[in-house]
Amino acid sequence: VSEEVASRARERIDQVFEEASGPINCEQLQILVKEVLELPSYFAVPLYNKLVDAQSGLVCKTRFLDYWTGSLIKQDAFGRLFDILGQGIAEHQGPHPPGSSKHLTHSDLRPLVDTIVHAHP
Repeated sequence: VSEEVASRARERIDQVFEEASGPINCEQLQILVKEVLELPSYFAVPLYNKLVDAQSGLVCKTRFLDYWTGSLIKQDAFGRLFDILGQGIAEHQGPHPPGSSKHLTHSDLRPLVDTIVHAHP
C-alpha cells in the first residue's frame, strides 16, 4: 500500500472513531470495512468478532489500528478477506503450530453466512 493510500485510510479511521467519540460498534465498523478495507459490509461481523472487547461490546481504535497496521495493510483485498475470516491464519509466520490450519474451515465461515442470511429477506 502506498504512503498516500495509507494516509487516506488513517484519516478515515480517525474520522470514524472521532465521530463515535470513542470505541465503535459493529454497525460503525461496517464503514471501515467498506471504505478502508475495501470489502463488502458483510465482513464487519467476522472482523467485529475478532476485535471486540468482551466487556464493552465495542471495538477500540487502538485494537483496530494494531490489526490494520500489523496485518491487513500489507495485503490485497483477498488477503484481508482470508485474514478476517480465518482464526489467526495470517498471524503466523513460518511453521504453523499443531492444530492450526492454512485454510478456512466451516466454523470460520459461519459468522459471514449468518450475516448474509439475516440481511436478505
